This record gives sequence, C-alpha cells and structure tokens, in this order.
Amino acid sequence: MSMAIRLSFLFLLMVSVQVVVRAQDYLITTKGDSVVGKIKIEKIGIEKKLFLTTPEKKKLNYNMFQFRYAVVNNIQYVAIKRGDVYDIVQVQKKGYLTLYGFQLDNQFAYDGLYLGKADGKSIEVGNLTFKKQIMRFLEDCPSVVSRLENGEFKRSNIHDLVEAYNNCIDQNTKGLYASNTKTTTNTIVTNEQQWNELKEKLTNSTLENKEALLEMLEEIKSKKAKGEKIPNFLLSSFTTGVAADTAISGLFENLLKN
Repeated sequence: MSMAIRLSFLFLLMVSVQVVVRAQDYLITTKGDSVVGKIKIEKIGIEKKLFLTTPEKKKLNYNMFQFRYAVVNNIQYVAIKRGDVYDIVQVQKKGYLTLYGFQLDNQFAYDGLYLGKADGKSIEVGNLTFKKQIMRFLEDCPSVVSRLENGEFKRSNIHDLVEAYNNCIDQNTKGLYASNTKTTTNTIVTNEQQWNELKEKLTNSTLENKEALLEMLEEIKSKKAKGEKIPNFLLSSFTTGVAADTAISGLFENLLKN
C-alpha cells in the first residue's frame, strides 16, 4: 500500500471517529460530572425526565434538577421555569437573550418558542401578537425595536432578531463598563467576603445535600463573576435547598442583587 493511500485511509478514519464522538449523547450533572450514553427525553405524568443508557447498557434517569444540560443528537437541552411550569427545552440560540424551543401540548416537535433574558425576564413568543409583545419585551434596545416596527423582524426570522438584540446589549454593556472603570477595590473585597461568609455558613449548616449545594454555589458565583447567565433551574434548585436556613437564604439573596 502506497504512503498516499495509507495517509488517506488514516485521515478518513480520524474523520469518522470525530463524527462518532460529536454525535454521542451526553449530559452534565449538577455536580459537574459528565455522563455519556443514549438519551431520551420523556414525560412521566406532569414531569419530564432524561433517560440515559450507557455504553455498558446501564440505565439511568435524571429529573430536571439533577442535570445542568444535556446534548442529544448535537442539540443542547436545559431545564428552565417556563411560566408556571418547569420544562426541559431546546437551546436554539444562546446569549444575553436566549431562544428556547419547547413542545406544545401533544406534539413531539419543539415548535413552541420562548425567550429568556439573563436578568431573569422571559416571555412566550406568540403568533398574532408577536410584534407588539416583543417590542415591549425588547424596549431597552431602541434600534432593534425600530427594526421590529418596520417589519424587518418577524417570528419566522426570530433567530436574526435574537442575534441583533444580543449585539445591541453587548455594545451597550461595553459602553457602560467603560464609564464605570472607577469601581473601588473596597466594593470588590466586600463582595468576595460575603461570598466566603455564605460558603462558610453553608459548610457549617445542617442542611441536607450540603455537598451538592456547595457545588451549585461555586457555579453560581463563577457565572455571576463572569457576567454569564445563571440558569433559572440552578437558582431555583439552590434557593429551594437553602430555604430552611433564613440566614443563608437572606445572604444569598443580597449577593444576587449586588
């Protein structure tokens, strides 16, 4: 076999392996563990769950508060609070404003659309009232609202709308950061001390699932420091877990406001 043929065969083999790896389903648990296997999302009663079969044929299942996100057929899924219910939804476009797809009643496809901002505000995307409701929801970016009003954005090209809004917010944030470069070291130190105090209180508490709560706290702190969106399910899980200790829940609430 010639060297050229051998190299071609090796290249094709590497590409095939990469395709298989990328196509593999997996999830990340709330503890940060990665679990690989075939994943199915099913509704049991009123609750959705992830059912995972490992390569060793071991069957596992996860409720909405036991995983951070899952990737199924190269599509990311997360658990969020959608209106009054918790749901497992598709992440269709990520950013400060994230577009989710959800299953309408008695449907398999994720044709329902839901928008969520990093500040916690969210809205279900309607059909007949699309322009009016979205103009109100995105009113903090006048340039995007103007393009909506002119008919440039519709429900059919909502991905473009989300991208335009996120670009607008990104530019506004950069300008705000530039005008606030005089943030004092004392404020930063005080904030760090409060996080350390919260961690110490949680470590010394008698709360159940303390180890998992500490891991959630580190994840929340890290995302807040980076200015990243904190998933609603993560906030909800932690808040519920520390609700029995008013000192911890109160300190946590104050830190989220800062």
